[in-house]
Amino acid sequence: MRPAFLLLARFGKVTLPLPWFAVWLALLPLAVAAWPVGALGSALGWGRPFRLMAQAPRLWLISCCLGGLSVRVRSDDRRICFSFV
Repeated sequence: MRPAFLLLARFGKVTLPLPWFAVWLALLPLAVAAWPVGALGSALGWGRPFRLMAQAPRLWLISCCLGGLSVRVRSDDRRICFSFV
């Protein structure tokens, strides 16, 4: 697996290149904040959303290796594309 360098977001005809490393680092505080909240909610049995929040640091670490992933969503009137380059 190779790390992604850019996130190319395309909304219709507009392409927006974002540096993926900066976005990835910006998500770190959210992952760190969600971890204890999710762990506490899981321990108290508050349900599935809290169990998923407890896995936030793992998802954050996995997201660094998204190089080559491309997601395209098309409907009759809209097109959205995310590519990790």
